[in-house]
Amino acid sequence: MAQLLTRLICEVDLLSDAFADMERIFRALATCHGQQFRALENRIERLLNGETKLSDPTTHHIGGGRIVFEPFPEIRSIIRDARAMGVI
Repeated sequence: MAQLLTRLICEVDLLSDAFADMERIFRALATCHGQQFRALENRIERLLNGETKLSDPTTHHIGGGRIVFEPFPEIRSIIRDARAMGVI
C-alpha cells in the first residue's frame, strides 16, 4: 500500500516583523506631537479596534510546499508612512 504525504510550510516572518514594527510605531508616537502624527496614531487605533477593513494578505507559493505570507496592505501602508515621517 502506497502512502502519500503532503508537507506545507507557512512562512510568517514578514507578518511577525510587521506586527513588531506596528508596536514600535505606536510606542514612538507617544512622544511625537502634531496633527500628522495623531492622524497616524488614529489609523492604528482604527485598525486595532476593527474599524478598518483589512484586505486579504498577499501570499506567495514558492514551491516545495512553501507559502510566504506578507502583511496586510493596510499595515504596510502605516509602516511606510511612519518611516517617511521618521517615527521609526
